[in-house]
Amino acid sequence: MAEGLDPLWEVTTSLYLYQNRGVNLAFDAWRRQVTERIRRGGLERTVAALARLFPVDGYAPDFLIPRQGGTSLEEGIDQVLSTPRRQIAAQLTRFAGHRPQVPLWTRKLAEGELGALKALGAAIRQYHRIAIAPYRPRTEQAADTDRRQRIRAVLSGGAEGLLSSFDEDVLRWQDGTLSASCAVDWEVHTGGRPLTLVPSFFSAHPAAVVDEDLPLTLTYPVARPLSWLAPPSTDGSRAALAQLVGPARARILLLLDDGLSTSRLAAALGVSPATASWHTAILRDAGLITTCREGRAVCHRRSRLGTALLDGDPEPAQ
Repeated sequence: MAEGLDPLWEVTTSLYLYQNRGVNLAFDAWRRQVTERIRRGGLERTVAALARLFPVDGYAPDFLIPRQGGTSLEEGIDQVLSTPRRQIAAQLTRFAGHRPQVPLWTRKLAEGELGALKALGAAIRQYHRIAIAPYRPRTEQAADTDRRQRIRAVLSGGAEGLLSSFDEDVLRWQDGTLSASCAVDWEVHTGGRPLTLVPSFFSAHPAAVVDEDLPLTLTYPVARPLSWLAPPSTDGSRAALAQLVGPARARILLLLDDGLSTSRLAAALGVSPATASWHTAILRDAGLITTCREGRAVCHRRSRLGTALLDGDPEPAQ
């Protein structure tokens, strides 16, 4: 087990999360805050160029992926920039073969140009400063809670207990095989190599380093409350809810005391039925509402989790 969160892993995983705005409702407020910081800092082009190296739907160059957990940000950047030039060139060539367009400055990276390497390091530092560092107390608290849970599992059941302590939709240990819900299918044989488990706050799903020449590393998402970024509020958390999920979805939760059809919901919001359906799909995926068909109408109702979030209750009744 890594000692805690790895800053470079958090950069890597959060870039996927930042770009994929259709997942993880709990990070909507974070995305908005980071976007505003990027705009205020005039970093739109810098972050956009960095993000293009981490596409949400495919291969990212291996030299950008942390090789193990538990390093500092500067140690991680040093590892990236000290990658042999032939490996950088080969991996960027492979990356270009998977994308219709790649940033022009990646050619300078592939050629080992010192200025391009320094610019890459600077971009990682700038992104970490605005997207990761401001949330360190909350992210480290979640990681500490997860670590205590894993320590208890080890003390009570050893390695088997540790590997069995994860939610099955994240990691599943069965018959000597560890299955992880990664974005890409891999079958990895450890070959006697140790496996390092690295907690991550900004991960949408587990991710692995599987290169046989590198330490075998698996990062996994730690538990975080849906309202982890909601600010304090004096009005029963309603203002916090609007900042967390957006004013339209917050209003939908307020309207669904007795259930409404999509058409009635659209009329109440003053939007098209298609827009109302889009909002309800996001709320349903987050478990905040339920949807069922009643005759010809599709009816939506607030779930117990949605009611608990609306009321500011961190532990809804089971």
